[in-house]
Amino acid sequence: MKKHFILLSLLFTNLLYAQTTVVDVILSSDDHTTLATAVSEAGLVEALTAEGPFTVFAPTNAAFEALPEGVLDELLANVEDLGYVLKHHVYGGSALAADLSDGDMVSTLAGTDLTVEITNGMVYIDGAMVTIADLTADNGVVHVIDAVLVPELDSTSTTVVDVILGSDAHTTLATAVVEAGLVDALSGEGPFTVFAPTNAAFEALPEG
Repeated sequence: MKKHFILLSLLFTNLLYAQTTVVDVILSSDDHTTLATAVSEAGLVEALTAEGPFTVFAPTNAAFEALPEGVLDELLANVEDLGYVLKHHVYGGSALAADLSDGDMVSTLAGTDLTVEITNGMVYIDGAMVTIADLTADNGVVHVIDAVLVPELDSTSTTVVDVILGSDAHTTLATAVVEAGLVDALSGEGPFTVFAPTNAAFEALPEG
């Protein structure tokens, strides 16, 4: 009997002090199932359940549906781009609606900036209207917005693989990287430091 009482007390204590995160706010909303899926696919659940605080500008399902045809599918197929776009919606701090002023620049986890505009008492984030503000969690706050904020994706980003493939002095290494199946791994976020032997270096190896 005493053992059962202790277990019930622990369960009650855990429920009493349970932490609600910004991810929980998103997961509990029927209007944010697409965002919830995207956060999961991008591997950001653990990051956004951390201590924070975080401010999330959360596009609704309707906002995602309003994207040009094919854009969402392309993002879901490219985890790196998806993560970048989602981080563009997150500020690494706590910002309630009352904390925002017209003309403010909000820095995001993607290293980008969002512009705050206040018109007729309504708050806009890079042109997207905040339709529901100040959904607070223990590690931050969620503001619902009516559009997806899509930053300009850097299609010219260069990886260590691109450097190797673009070098006439490293054609042997390029072939070796491809044959070893390392292209995808070295094209990831990294960072990586590669000590790259030249063609001459490979030719100087003992015969065979």
